[in-house]
Amino acid sequence: MGRVAANAVSLRACAVLLLGVLALGACARAPGRITAAGPGAAGATTATSPAPPGEDTTQVATTTTAPPPPLASPFDAIAARLGLTPEGSALLARSSPKLVDRSQLGATCTLDLQLNVLGCHSPGSITVLGVTDPRLDGMVETTTAHELLHAAWATLEPAERDRLTEQLVAEFEIRADPDLRARVDAYRAQDPSVVPNELHSILGTELSGLSPVLEEHYRRWFSDRAAVVALATSSIATFDDLRRRVEELDDRIESERRTLDAAEVRLNSRSTDLARREADLESLADSGRIDEYNAAVGGFNADVDAYNRALRSHREAVEAFNRRVDERNELAAAYSDLAAQIDTAATPLPQR
Repeated sequence: MGRVAANAVSLRACAVLLLGVLALGACARAPGRITAAGPGAAGATTATSPAPPGEDTTQVATTTTAPPPPLASPFDAIAARLGLTPEGSALLARSSPKLVDRSQLGATCTLDLQLNVLGCHSPGSITVLGVTDPRLDGMVETTTAHELLHAAWATLEPAERDRLTEQLVAEFEIRADPDLRARVDAYRAQDPSVVPNELHSILGTELSGLSPVLEEHYRRWFSDRAAVVALATSSIATFDDLRRRVEELDDRIESERRTLDAAEVRLNSRSTDLARREADLESLADSGRIDEYNAAVGGFNADVDAYNRALRSHREAVEAFNRRVDERNELAAAYSDLAAQIDTAATPLPQR
């Protein structure tokens, strides 16, 4: 009886929240399938993406009294779903928003090998990656809202920006979790000057219950900012759920693998002992010591039956383990499929 082994190894699905998006990173290997024919067989990246650092954060847009152009489809529906105020809708219209595919996004926005970029803003222009998978519902809207707030920041006078920066930083220090701090730290490392602008977009679209001053500020553009935050939350809920389930299964699989390995060692020991006893019985029979043979054979057969029951139980445990590995790999594949649809950054992880 050979040792149960794990030869086919699949990648552990993981994600690192960086600058507001799920970016795939290097992962530890997850346990692969195992097979048992007796002990021994062969074995078996989001929230919305901010515009990249370097985006214009100092120019104040020129005030115009000309009526904004009407919002064309699908941004009229996007504006309705975001609950934009008339001022918010007008700002979006003046920003000439457009949905693009990934190749067009690369031609319009500055992409970074370390970041996912789902949209960007420049004076008079908002570009958003057109994500159509229903499992990522809300991502287009959240990206649009994020970039709209970049456009709004560009309209503010320096004194108002200074006043808001104090409020934004204070709110950030109170509310930021480790993921948000990591995102902001990454911005700060690339260009500290963009941090207030990015906080303005991130807090405005992703955190509920801000200070009264900030809530009043955002009411200029959103009639119901809670609905915007809900869209941001739902747009990454599928990612979060898949990642959580994969991680839970990884922990369970690792624990079960240790149990199966220990059971394999015990079964191997019992098999070796039974083989030795069988040889002894054959020797007794060959030498004509029939009474001794008959006295020992009953206990031997009982132990063989017990071993076979344990072996069947072990095989059933291995089959259940492999079903769990299959479930884990299916979830990881679904996660990777979603990530691939918005992966504008790093080279996809290789399969192993």
